[in-house]
Amino acid sequence: MIKKILYLLVLFILIFMILDKKNFTSFNDLNRDDSRFIAHAGGGFKDIIYSNSKESVLKSIEKGFKLIELDLLETSDGFIVSAHDWKSFKKNCIGYDKKIDDSPITYQQFNECNYQINSINFTKLNEETINEIFVKNPDIFLLTDKIKNYELLSKRFDFKDRIIPETFNIYDYILTKFYGFSNSIFPFKKYNLITEIFFNIRIVNISYEDFIMNKERVTDLFNKGLDIYVYSSNDKIFIEKYIKKNITGVYTDFWNFNMKKCESLTKCRSY
Repeated sequence: MIKKILYLLVLFILIFMILDKKNFTSFNDLNRDDSRFIAHAGGGFKDIIYSNSKESVLKSIEKGFKLIELDLLETSDGFIVSAHDWKSFKKNCIGYDKKIDDSPITYQQFNECNYQINSINFTKLNEETINEIFVKNPDIFLLTDKIKNYELLSKRFDFKDRIIPETFNIYDYILTKFYGFSNSIFPFKKYNLITEIFFNIRIVNISYEDFIMNKERVTDLFNKGLDIYVYSSNDKIFIEKYIKKNITGVYTDFWNFNMKKCESLTKCRSY
């Protein structure tokens, strides 16, 4: 039994090594200063976070962000859309008269929603709009959150080489390689000696709280050449203290890296 398990483990690792092309060229070709900051959920807009909207993404591109993160969900009929979660999306869908819960809605229902946050109208991001923005801007990358259907993700967009999926365990990470993604983000909490030795993981993300509790370990990994991103910070002190010294960069909502300041009235903090 033990021999069988060891055999399967070795086979598993060999298959992964074949699938892993170790091609990080496109991401590594970015100017390092261009890849310090990830526009969190599209980026903040008018002091609003998590909008995952066309307005927030276009504003982030205008500011010079090269890395855009979006929360991606799958509709009940198999399409990809951008929203933080179904429950909050439904709450912000003016006139939505069905149950407010976490169950997915159809693509048509998503597209027909009158989407508002704090009385501000936002343009929703569906597959077509996401494709349009990223194809039109060939120097920006899409980092994903939430979605775990990597097969669907690999088929729906025309810029697959610039999609960096977030993974949540080693099985997810291997799936992203199987479906042809050159780069993937791996969670710090799952990064251990086995993943360090046997898997070519190069990009890791970590929560602000976990970073504070594991600075020494994170700094060691950073010094070994891993790209490490903390989510999330708009705090000038944190950003200037740790970026380039202990971490690669941060997910941010309101940090203006050209002016080196936070542009929010109420959210200039790490969380």
